Formats: sequence, structure tokens, C-alpha cells
Amino acid sequence: MRVLTRLREIGSPIQLNTTNAVLWDLAEQLVDPNRPGDFNQAIMELGAVCCKPKQPNCSECPLGEIGLCGAYESILSSFPIRLLPYAQQAQPCGYNNLHVNIHEAFLS
Repeated sequence: MRVLTRLREIGSPIQLNTTNAVLWDLAEQLVDPNRPGDFNQAIMELGAVCCKPKQPNCSECPLGEIGLCGAYESILSSFPIRLLPYAQQAQPCGYNNLHVNIHEAFLS
């Protein structure tokens, strides 16, 4: 998924069903039905050698050199987009009201 999201600069979170559907459609377009193992091996090798999660080596990527990688030497580190776990998302933590009276101000 990482390699495909970078190749096509897919900017939606990979946890979404719609993103998964887009990735499956893309894979079906790219895979030769007579030799699916070749595609799988090539994608795994790109991910292991060039398109690494933390330190991608774009200068060694054969797809970037010929203009086939959308994220080539751009904002690679942001692909794939992932949603934060619910516990890490911003949660409302209450609120304060400021009541102003001519004679007094107080927080509640």
C-alpha cells in the first residue's frame, strides 16, 4: 500500500474503505493476470530497497527516474496518510463560560 500510495500520490487515509477500493482498482489495472506474482515481487522489492517507510531512496528508484512516481522527491514522507488512533485524536475536554455582570465577572 505504501508504494502504491506514493506512486499515485493518494492523499486519503489508507484506513478508509474508499481508499482501499482505489488501491485495489489500481492494483487490478497494473497486474498482468497471467503473471500476478511478478507484480507482487516487484512491488515488495521496491518497498524493501527504494521506497522504504522512513528513509525512501528516490534516487535509486527506477520508477521515479522515468517519471512514473507521483511522489518522487516531493512530499514522500507524508505518504501513505494514516488516521490517528481514536485515543490520539483531539478530544473535547469541557468548556468554560465567562459571565460578565456590571458589578462582577466570574467563570463557571
